[in-house]
Amino acid sequence: MRYLAVDEAPDLPRRVWAEDLLREQAAEAIARWNALRPGTFELVPALDGLEAEVAIVPTATRTFVDFSTAWPLAVVYCGADLDFWLPHELGHALGLADHVLPGMNTTGYVRPVEASEAYRGVMSYQASREQWFGPDDVRMMREVFPLPHRVTLAEVAK
Repeated sequence: MRYLAVDEAPDLPRRVWAEDLLREQAAEAIARWNALRPGTFELVPALDGLEAEVAIVPTATRTFVDFSTAWPLAVVYCGADLDFWLPHELGHALGLADHVLPGMNTTGYVRPVEASEAYRGVMSYQASREQWFGPDDVRMMREVFPLPHRVTLAEVAK
């Protein structure tokens, strides 16, 4: 199954800066992703220089992400619906694709994948909120962002 909307997953952690009025919501959404895979996102205090790859800023419209012109940099614009959509849009900041319903008009969606029974998670438009950050998202994150494994053999460690 294709999870990515980009050719290659970005390096982790993705450093995120949020305007002061959005920091609390950003921290909550980041915590949800980091619970799936530790070290996915890091909330940073400044936007200057190259410290942050993802900026979270307010907008008067709906919540959406823009990474089309400067990937791997991304800007998440947060509207009145941010409490619902911010975790999903942060998924796009990881390079993850929308998983849309069959036959859905995909104009404006991020390199969509047709949704299937095989994935019902935060990036899927057929998943309920209760399914977000569940086993399908755990599987997705393990596949796209595997954790490095370190094995220590007692005989070698001496």
